[in-house]
Amino acid sequence: MRSLFKNCYYGLWTPHLLKQAKEDGAIIGLSYHRFEQKYKNDPRPNMAIVPETFIAQLECLMKIGRFISLDDIYEDYSEGIKFVLSFDDGYADNHDILLPVLERLQIPASIFAVANYVNGELQFLPHDAQSGHWPDALTPAQLKALSAHELISIGAHTLNHPILSELSPEEQRTEIIESKKALEELTGAPVKHFAPPSGQPADVDWDILVDACFDAGYKTISSNFGGINIEGKLEQLARAGAHLTHIRRIPMPVHPGTITAKGWALGMHNLKERFHPTAHFPHRKAMT
Repeated sequence: MRSLFKNCYYGLWTPHLLKQAKEDGAIIGLSYHRFEQKYKNDPRPNMAIVPETFIAQLECLMKIGRFISLDDIYEDYSEGIKFVLSFDDGYADNHDILLPVLERLQIPASIFAVANYVNGELQFLPHDAQSGHWPDALTPAQLKALSAHELISIGAHTLNHPILSELSPEEQRTEIIESKKALEELTGAPVKHFAPPSGQPADVDWDILVDACFDAGYKTISSNFGGINIEGKLEQLARAGAHLTHIRRIPMPVHPGTITAKGWALGMHNLKERFHPTAHFPHRKAMT
């Protein structure tokens, strides 16, 4: 009964959200983490998705829009809804399961890797330890192979996956800047994108984050606020000729069924942000 009600509720909203997204030229960021073979088998709620469910979500969204790379967010000027796919943390199944799916569907994606988790200095991520679960990380060789793949871009997700707002300013800068350097050493390629762990407004000191990202040379910051990125109206700062853009992402549901996933992606994850977005850069339109 609950599932039926939810499908009816989402089905009622979705046509309006779809119409609005098309009118807005929406660029919709989608975030995932890892995979599980059976629904709710992973001990961390809403952390892992069954491959078949993931594929069904992608195929559903491909019917209403197209997937573009985070690297091409300024260069793809085609009309219609666009989706930007990303996975956080750097789990091994991003190579073993995600990559074959991307190749089959010809969809680009970004992988935001925790540098010390991938290089072996960090044995497990804090949230996995809390769940008593220790999934494998990407190996440096797998990360390098993914970085070289035409469908993949590698971004930074800090050195150790802390909640940045809980650290001192110096520690925050180290996590942000040094993770970029570490991943570039592992991949031999530039790392242009950053995603803070958790990615909610209270998890980040935005003044420190923005300054550190400019200093490091990142091009984008991907949050998990929800909402929609509007083409031509991306949240952006400029400093000394460099630009830094905030990309809103929507943490996607992991339960089976595409009706909810479609509505979720179109804005029902956070309806307030969808229609009345708040300013997420720290009250500044530009930096000099």
